[in-house]
Order: sequence, then structure tokens, then C-alpha cells
Amino acid sequence: MKASSNALRWILLAVIAISFAINYAGIFDPKMDTNGDNYQYYQLAHSLARGDGYVTDFEPVQTPHMHFPPGYPAFMALFLKIFPDNIVALKILNGLLYLLSLILLFRIVRRSTGPAGLWIAFVSCLVCTFHPELLRWSTILMSEMLYMAVSFGIIAICQDLDFEKLRRKDWRQILLLVLLCLLVASTYFIRTMGVAVVLAAALAFAVLALRQLLKKQDKKSWVWPALTCLLVALSLFAAKTSWDIRNEHVIPGYKSDYLDTFVHKSASSDMMETFGDWTTRIGKNIKAFVAFYIPKSIFSTAKAVTTLPVPTVPVTALDWIGGILLILVMLAGLCSMKGLGVLTVSYVIINFGVLMLYQEQYAGVRYFIPVLPLLICALIAGTWAIVSYIAGRLGMKKASVAAYAAIIVLALVIISSSVKDQKIYRNYAATKSYKELPEYNPVREYIQACEYFKTAPGDFVVASRKPEIFYVHSGYHHSLMIPRSGTPEEVIQYLEDNHVDAVILDHWFRHAYMFVLPAIQKYPERFPLLEVIGRQDQPTAIFLFK
Repeated sequence: MKASSNALRWILLAVIAISFAINYAGIFDPKMDTNGDNYQYYQLAHSLARGDGYVTDFEPVQTPHMHFPPGYPAFMALFLKIFPDNIVALKILNGLLYLLSLILLFRIVRRSTGPAGLWIAFVSCLVCTFHPELLRWSTILMSEMLYMAVSFGIIAICQDLDFEKLRRKDWRQILLLVLLCLLVASTYFIRTMGVAVVLAAALAFAVLALRQLLKKQDKKSWVWPALTCLLVALSLFAAKTSWDIRNEHVIPGYKSDYLDTFVHKSASSDMMETFGDWTTRIGKNIKAFVAFYIPKSIFSTAKAVTTLPVPTVPVTALDWIGGILLILVMLAGLCSMKGLGVLTVSYVIINFGVLMLYQEQYAGVRYFIPVLPLLICALIAGTWAIVSYIAGRLGMKKASVAAYAAIIVLALVIISSSVKDQKIYRNYAATKSYKELPEYNPVREYIQACEYFKTAPGDFVVASRKPEIFYVHSGYHHSLMIPRSGTPEEVIQYLEDNHVDAVILDHWFRHAYMFVLPAIQKYPERFPLLEVIGRQDQPTAIFLFK
């Protein structure tokens, strides 16, 4: 019986892997995503692989990088030794991280959701293999997939820890505990939000220790959970402290600008000062996520990623009711995960608790991508638990049949929506290079402007809106951010002080037209025109600076 059960498990995992491979191949885009951040990760990985350290290369003067933690670039740097400059290989590596995350989630759900756990895990992970936004983020050189794999690894280890065996100094359990501490430390180096899963794990161990202490059956049964809680906290503290020491060494008195996103008002330099400021922000974010982004991320992903941010989108009473009911079902599913209820619920709550304090303009699906597979699994598990409970209370002899039917119907609805919404990314992926994008497309024009400088002298410096994108597509020429404020005279002074040789004026990013164009119009003799790309009324133009 056990052999047949193991065989079935491997068959289901194979189906998940095949489904992932088919869907991933369909939306796989060999081009670099133009969000900008992934270009910086890629450049930082090259700096580490060359042995230059964690430094910014695209500016004229090589400087220590301060914005991103180094975990994901360091991970990529390991593989750049194997396939240097192979962007496609690195993208596939991110896809494999997503598949690993699903395998870990399959194991977690299977072992925590009772007799039907195998099928709940299978249906949940199968649904995730179709999700267009999860697939898209697994093709972008960003830290989400690595963080997802590590966070699910932490949850899986928490599930496997046996404190009775730890008390007996079982070497396998000791190795698991060491691995847990290493993964906890790594989360902070991968994403600042890695604190969420660490705090959730520490809370789960603290609650377990308290429960054991209150039972009073074995006075020592609480010691190992409490000790594990302490080790998890110390691992996070060690990681954070080492990163802070590095930053302080590089720039004495350095303070991260991460908290600025919280303490400043949306799209403003004004500070959040009053209680009313915070309640207004939290109210808007609750509306955005509960009534819009969480439901749409599962049932209508295209709307969630292409619609203007809430609260500009009208939200109806039906949206509120649907969102609240959906979240309640998810919470029921998380609570039904045997032995993991505190961990999974607190992990999700901490993640969204942070998002409630985030600037409203940043609301969106991308900020909870690493948690989204867990939300989908929670929805499937919650639906199973609720339907089987209701069917049992109604006296149905085969309550489980009704529960199976419910999760199958739910899965088909989500998969159907996902397949339809995949078309956006499939169509974009069909263009294998930026040159194949439609004429006058601002992305195509900007990349073409960058490529114009491939034959420029090595010390040529260009001011552009996205220096990290320019650096890669210009053949690794240095670039500076164009001025984003100032009078024409101040813009000229900025270009002179930084020894800029040319400027890209583009209509993809409007800053150039807002601040650089007035300087060009006032001092045309300083800006000889080199190239015009696209429409004459709103071109992407390249100017020499004299």
C-alpha cells in the first residue's frame, strides 16, 4: 500500500512538473524585463562574479551598492561562472526556483491537511502552474522566486522539526536546525521583507513553547521550542547586523531609504505626521487589497496588473463582500494546516500588515507574489474544509465527494481564467527581441537609442532615465540618471559637473521632456542633435552635450 501511495505521489509531482514546463515555455520571454531593477541585479551579479565586490558598475565611478541586499545577485554570480552573460540560462534558473517552490509547497500541504492532503496539494500546485503572473515573475531576474523557495524551505523545516528527537540530540534534527538558521539568515540578504517569514517562525516556536509550559506534564518540553525561537531570532539579528556594519563601513552614518516609503506621503516629500494620515492610508490599502488585488490576483489576474491602482478604480459592495468571504476561506484553509496554523497565518498577516502601511501608489500584485502560491493553496484547502464540514452537518454520507467536487470546480474556474490571462504574456514573449516590437513603441525606441552608443569611446558618459538599462544595451558604457528636477541652468550645471557627453531624450520616461527639454530649448548651441528615433512630434532623440 505504501509503495503504491509513493508511486501516486511521484506521478502527481510529474504531472505538476509537466504542466509547469508547458505553461512556462508558453510565456517564456528571452528578453530582459524593462522594469529596471532586474538590470541592476544582473549588473551586481557580474560585479560579484568578477571579484569587484558588491558595487555599481554603470556609473562613471564604481561605487558600493546600497539599495538591494546582496543575496540574489550573489546567487546569480555563482552561476555566471558556469554560463557567463547567458541571460536565458539565468531566467530558466529562476523558473526552476519556482518549480522547487511548488514541490516544497506540495510537500507542506500534503503533510498538513489530513487524509485528503495529497489531492489538496496536487490541485493547489497544479493551479499555480497556470497562474500567469507567477509564471511571469519566474522569468524575470528578480529576487521573488529565490525568496519564495527559501521561505517555503523554512516552513518545510519547521514542519519537520521534532523537539523530542532534538532533546535526544538526534543528528538529523540538529542538521535541520542548523539549516533552518542558515535559511533564516539568508532571507534578510535576499529581501528585506524576509523578516516576515522569520518573525512568523519565531512566533510559532514561541507559541509552542508556551503551550508546552502551560501543560506542566514535562517541565523540560518547552525548552527546545524556546531555544529554537531564540536561535531563529539571533540568526536574523546576525544577518541584519552584518549588513548594517557593512553599510556603516562604506558610508559612515548611512541610513537605508527603505523606511522612506512608509514615512512619506504618497507621491510627496511630506511626512506622515498625524494619526489621521495613517488611518487614511491603511483604509485605502485595505480597500485596495481586500476588495480588489487579492481576489483579482486569483480570478482575474489581467485586471489586477493592467488596471489603474485602487482607489481610482470603483469598488462596489459586491467586491467588498466577495473579497472578505475569499479571505475568510483562505484563513480557514491556513488554520486547517495541522501544526502550521500559527506559522502560516502569521506569515500572511505580517506580509499584508506591512503592505497596509506602504504608500498607496505601490499597491499591487507584485508585492505579494512570494505569498501568492500559499494563498491559492489556502483557498483550495479552505474550500475543502468548509464544504466537507457543511456536507457532514447536513448528513451527507459522502461528504468528501462534495468536497472533492468543490475543489475541482474551483480549480477549473481559476485555471480557465489563468489560461485566458496568459495571452498578454504569450503575445509579448512571441517578440524575441525589442526590434520586433511595434513601430513607435517607447521601449523599442529607448533600447535603440541605447544601442546607438555601442561604437562610442569607452569613456563616453550618457545621461539617461534608466542608466542600468542603458549600461547593458549600449555595450556596457557608463551612464548617469538625467536630472529629475531643476531649472535649465541647474540641469546644465549637473551635466557639466558629471562630465556628461550625451543625453537621451525619450518619451517612455517623461522626466527628460519635463526637465532636460527646457534646457535644450534654452541653450540649443550646447546640445547638437545626433539622432531622432520615432515620431517627429514626440521623438526619442539623442543629443551631444558640449
